Amino acid sequence: MLLLVSGSVFYSSSQPYGNQTLIPFLEKVLPSQPFKEVLQKVEFYYGGKIVSVEQSGYYNFIEFFFRKATHFSVYAIMGAIYILILHAFNMKKQLIWAVAPLTLIFFAISDEWHQSFTANRTPLVTDVMIDTLGICVGIIVTQLLKKA
Repeated sequence: MLLLVSGSVFYSSSQPYGNQTLIPFLEKVLPSQPFKEVLQKVEFYYGGKIVSVEQSGYYNFIEFFFRKATHFSVYAIMGAIYILILHAFNMKKQLIWAVAPLTLIFFAISDEWHQSFTANRTPLVTDVMIDTLGICVGIIVTQLLKKA
């Protein structure tokens, strides 16, 4: 399962942005641009650029959050799966807490580097930070559920 998820991440990173955009889908399902007035008040920096409805447009702004939520979620799933695999091999808990995050963070870094070779894709340290947060949440939640 971990190989399937990591293979999907690798494949996704090799696809140009134009092959992955959610904009046409968002335009169909959100034609009325709900919450636009509220979202127009939101502005922040990410990857050295301003992210806002005004700067990017409504659908690009919404897509930005979907893409970052995907980063977080996929890496949380990878963290959960990986820690379960390491437990199945009866690895010491202290070693698991070191091996799982470090291995997956290295994978996140290599994935961003891999994106640097893909047209219209930008490798970002901030994406690795989101991935790392997802990894940690996935590991912690899995550990807590294992104890429950």
